[in-house]
Amino acid sequence: ADVALRERRIRRRGRCRLLVHVVDCAAEGEGRAPLQDLETLDRELALYSEELAGKPQIVAANKVDVPEARERAKALAAKLKRKKIPVYLISSATGEGLALLRACLCEVFGMRPERFTVRLRATDGRMRAALYAAKVVGAERTADDGELELQVEMPRQRLREACDRAGVDFERSVSPC
Repeated sequence: ADVALRERRIRRRGRCRLLVHVVDCAAEGEGRAPLQDLETLDRELALYSEELAGKPQIVAANKVDVPEARERAKALAAKLKRKKIPVYLISSATGEGLALLRACLCEVFGMRPERFTVRLRATDGRMRAALYAAKVVGAERTADDGELELQVEMPRQRLREACDRAGVDFERSVSPC
């Protein structure tokens, strides 16, 4: 069952532009090491599809909040630097490194954050709540006409989608900073 599941996952990855390998740098025992785990994965990908194995890759070395894992992650980064594979040291528990990884992914997928001013009417509370929930609001003020002006930083497409979901007219409400 494990092999079949792995093959289904690999098949889906064939449609991707980039492979992001999340490596557990805190895993111990049974002769496991982050570099060995990646080499095993690379061999499996190559056996399945040379095209897939040739896709660009980045590595997210996870659990760097654990001191031993941080050392393993740094050693992994040094070894993969020779292969020109970027390694991002992250901690899902503390959030460390996630902003940098997110910025890399946004760049790869053309979703680089931009700065906008978003003007909202009093009836646009859902939109305001969504922007705050996404943690993209840098400042807020009330304009002379009573509308709220929020300074946000996020990819244009994500902002357009948020406006659509909240029923806010993107063209009327959003302007670049």
